[in-house]
Amino acid sequence: YLARQAKLEIPRDFSLAGIDDWPSEQTSQLTTSRFHYTEVGRHAVDALLALLAKRPLEEARRIVPIEFLPRASTAPPRS
Repeated sequence: YLARQAKLEIPRDFSLAGIDDWPSEQTSQLTTSRFHYTEVGRHAVDALLALLAKRPLEEARRIVPIEFLPRASTAPPRS
């Protein structure tokens, strides 16, 4: 709303991004990121089980990548 009042355009004047890749973001062409909650939950349970078994937590430590999904709401990088 404020951007329209200021006569700013996406992505010409600024880029806009959301998180979690909701279905409405997919249809609106909003750039977003996808977070894999199921995988994070699975790793959290592994970490809890490691703690309960008094094993080093490092055995259960994992990195879950976040997917970046560029769409029409962000301008290409400037060179």
